[in-house]
Amino acid sequence: MNSKLARFLIALLTTAMPATVHSQVRYISNDNQTITITGWDEVSGSLDIPDLIDGLPVTEIVENVFVGKPNLTSVKIPGSVTSMGSGVFRSCTSLTNVVIGDGVTDIREGMFQDCSSLATVVFGSRLTDIGAGAFAGCSNLTSMTFGKNLTTIGAWAFDKCPNLKSLHFLGDKPSLGYLALGKNGGIIYFVQGREGWGDSFAGRPTAIWKPTITPASNNKLILQATPDLTQPVWTSLATNHTIFHQNQLFYRLLVE
Repeated sequence: MNSKLARFLIALLTTAMPATVHSQVRYISNDNQTITITGWDEVSGSLDIPDLIDGLPVTEIVENVFVGKPNLTSVKIPGSVTSMGSGVFRSCTSLTNVVIGDGVTDIREGMFQDCSSLATVVFGSRLTDIGAGAFAGCSNLTSMTFGKNLTTIGAWAFDKCPNLKSLHFLGDKPSLGYLALGKNGGIIYFVQGREGWGDSFAGRPTAIWKPTITPASNNKLILQATPDLTQPVWTSLATNHTIFHQNQLFYRLLVE
């Protein structure tokens, strides 16, 4: 059975089976002792998917389940989720920020297509593939950062993203589908020492990425880092120093 047929059958079964409600989400319990998310009750604008329901891990979100939800503004997906169907959040025009846990390895086709307010996306560290049209029409995106494990960006993945002018890659140069980065222009940044990079990429100039943080002389800044935003444990790295990093970490600054 091919993967598209399997996903279609899962979606078909979930429409015929009664779903249980847990907080904001509707779900079904699977025979393999896991949970599949099948819907949302729209009780608020923010959706924080739990990692456990009834003591079982939440591992899947069915395709197209949140399509066109006008009140959805933010989404947090836990590391327990390993599978999200295509088009899950398509045309959620009020969606502004998304945090995706480390369990997800691929962003399937059309997953965030036409989310015109989307401004911030945090990918998990295990992401390897971005599917066709995954972020097409996300006209509010200005910058994206991809982890070191990304290998493939599908056709038209970032098409019609006119404000997306800054793309940062922590890993080796990925393979691209047709017009994967659209016709948006901008600069491609990569980490020195990673393989495959040259003076240009997909018709855009490239530059070595050297992020720095330099505090103002009158302030004390504490730089902290965590490898996971879904369950962050912050570690202080330095105070009042210029910082250069190449690791896949998330940072915050505290001002004293």
